[in-house]
Amino acid sequence: VPVISNPIPDMERFHCEGLLLSNNHKDWIANINSMKDEHHYKQACNSALNLALTCVLKGTEQEPCDYESMQVLMCTEFGPSWPAIRINPTHPQFEDANSKYKSLTSLSPVLIKNKARSKDAKHQSTEKIKDYLTSKKMNTAQRKFNKLKNNPRLFFSDMLKKKIHL
Repeated sequence: VPVISNPIPDMERFHCEGLLLSNNHKDWIANINSMKDEHHYKQACNSALNLALTCVLKGTEQEPCDYESMQVLMCTEFGPSWPAIRINPTHPQFEDANSKYKSLTSLSPVLIKNKARSKDAKHQSTEKIKDYLTSKKMNTAQRKFNKLKNNPRLFFSDMLKKKIHL
């Protein structure tokens, strides 16, 4: 999902088409309106996704990362929000998540895949994801995400209406 943010150094380091920086109210409105164009919105989504995958799951051309296996193994310990933990140096589990990730990436791809396929890893990962998805906060976020995914034009129009009526 594209992000609109103030141009702070922490956000500027993730510069891509999926990150829209705004200095003032007019820029925010212009960026929100630009997301109403479906083609532009899809390009921004793809750009944000590619940057996120590059930041969180760094593979190489010679040895690409097995995203699915890494997701299962990292979820067993840190839950589904582990990518956010890995890039947030202020998070209390930042060091642990990066250490675990480095130890996993030092293993062979076959060993990573075998560990991820174990019943215990799948069960732990599934439980962490269930806990996360059943939280009240996540239900609201899920509804908003579904609206954004299914009808970006309506999502951003509603956002503008709510901003103007406040």
